[in-house]
Amino acid sequence: MTSMKNEELRMKKETTNCKNIFSIILLFISLNVFSQNTIEIKPQIIERQLLLYNNKEDINKDIVCISPQRKMIFSEVSGNKISYYFTSIEKFTTDKFTIVRGGKNFSPQFQFTSDPNLITYSYSQKDTAQHIIYDIRFRSRVNIKNSVGIINAYYVSPKSGNVLYEANEELTPVVKRRKEIAGLKVIPPSIYITDAEGDHSRFITDGFAGDWSPDGKWFLVKKPKLYSDFERQRTEVVKRSKRYFPDEKEKTLFDVTQTLWVYSAIGDPLIEFVNYDMPEYIRWSPQSDKLILRCKEDYGFSVIEINETSAGITVKEITHFDNGNPDIDMNDPLISPDGKSILFIRSSWNRGWKQYDKEELCIADIIGENIFSLTSQNERVREYPLWSDDGTILLIRDDATFNNEREVSVVELIIQNIEELFK
Repeated sequence: MTSMKNEELRMKKETTNCKNIFSIILLFISLNVFSQNTIEIKPQIIERQLLLYNNKEDINKDIVCISPQRKMIFSEVSGNKISYYFTSIEKFTTDKFTIVRGGKNFSPQFQFTSDPNLITYSYSQKDTAQHIIYDIRFRSRVNIKNSVGIINAYYVSPKSGNVLYEANEELTPVVKRRKEIAGLKVIPPSIYITDAEGDHSRFITDGFAGDWSPDGKWFLVKKPKLYSDFERQRTEVVKRSKRYFPDEKEKTLFDVTQTLWVYSAIGDPLIEFVNYDMPEYIRWSPQSDKLILRCKEDYGFSVIEINETSAGITVKEITHFDNGNPDIDMNDPLISPDGKSILFIRSSWNRGWKQYDKEELCIADIIGENIFSLTSQNERVREYPLWSDDGTILLIRDDATFNNEREVSVVELIIQNIEELFK
């Protein structure tokens, strides 16, 4: 009887040991499979050089900016003059025309607009800022007739051609009263909208103008809130405040707070982003259904979804990209043409040098669950990367060589397995 019980106990023990061994084997297999998947799935990149020049050979040339349509603006110095040209990346040296010329220190800021036929540029002249819209098709400026005040910025609708502009108006009693009624203590610009011909300017609101959505349905406005008392030592703000409010105390100013609004194409306010004060970096998705938003003192960025309903529009945060490290920033994010992924630069801040010392180009899915590096941390990306219209990535590399030379190139990156990365 005792021997039978011992035999049963032995068999149970062996069965338990077999089960434990089997469980360990299954666990090892699953971990191995997971590890293989984690290690093996990497971006498969084809790199193609579209343009290259060395400043030893082309010392007078420099790339200013590029567009998703592979267009480019570059500068060329000759004697005491500098010229800015429009061309395509592929025809850098063979097909170009002049946009504007000036003295050797002339350095306008160029920007491609949502409309591929229009660019804008601005520069300072005799203590005033000049803002120009340039039509590539006709190789001429677009003049805003009967504009109100001194214009700060232009934004052109990619669909209607209507122009949203921001201007500093003369503080007539009517204008001053309008701003005082709104409770504004630091005078913001005024925002107007006009037609493509530059006629019939119509006041929209006081604030700071933002870009149109790619489908032309909406545009953005940063509007000031009512301010709270705030002690500030910034001399330029004191001077600006004293200019408009001479009786105000020298150091009693008002903290400037802004919130983001979406307006309809005809200028009606639709919705306020209530939890995103002081937005600094804002980019539309190509489909006009999402916004990338980065606020002041934010090391990451938010992806906001915009939905249009019969009752109006709603906004909802999909995700917030933030690695929790104040010394690592996620800069210059852009949503891909298909709306499924985001490109950004992950930058490491060196507190000793007080500058970024490591930068890598990264790609992530739209909800931020999977992030992959596309370049090494030692590579310097001079201009923020762009998605081309066909879904490849364009970037400008600016590499230092020996003898303080510079080698500048425009590179196209093609991710062959992008669907596999984010499936």
